[in-house]
Amino acid sequence: MHKVIYIEWQDAVGADGWSRMSTIEKEALAVIKTAGFLIKETKESVTVLHSIDVSNEQSGAWMVIPKAQIKKRKFLKL
Repeated sequence: MHKVIYIEWQDAVGADGWSRMSTIEKEALAVIKTAGFLIKETKESVTVLHSIDVSNEQSGAWMVIPKAQIKKRKFLKL
């Protein structure tokens, strides 16, 4: 059984098209909240699955989050 983890992390922010310079100067990194199944952890990153099909051993959406961007994390009990 995979552990369930909650992570708060910082992500880059950007936009395409024309923007006012004053708007761009006010932008900050986005704070993202992610919860899912911890499938892999290395020195550099954690890999989180959002859904698991246990009957076919397949996963739905997943992401790799660099540890340098993680601000808070905790394991959740089901």
